[in-house]
Amino acid sequence: MVKIAVLGASSPFTTGLFHALGAEAWFKGASIALYGRRQDNLALMREFATHCLGGKGCHVSTTPDLQTALQEADVVINQIRFGGLGGRAGDEGVPIVG
Repeated sequence: MVKIAVLGASSPFTTGLFHALGAEAWFKGASIALYGRRQDNLALMREFATHCLGGKGCHVSTTPDLQTALQEADVVINQIRFGGLGGRAGDEGVPIVG
């Protein structure tokens, strides 16, 4: 069984990831560990992932501990954005010349 660790999974943008994974077959029966800072959001993402991937036999868990999420992971998806949305705005503004 493949283990997938999703870092930064408490972000609402994680829903798009589960929509994309729902269309794939390679991870059928996978163990998916969601790691993030906001436990309330992680619980919602777990429910959403279970709904999207329910027919694929995946086991979805949440953890606030990075080492637990990464332990024995075969695949790591890093969607942590340092600096939050403010950091994103700065990153996206870098290529603007003017």
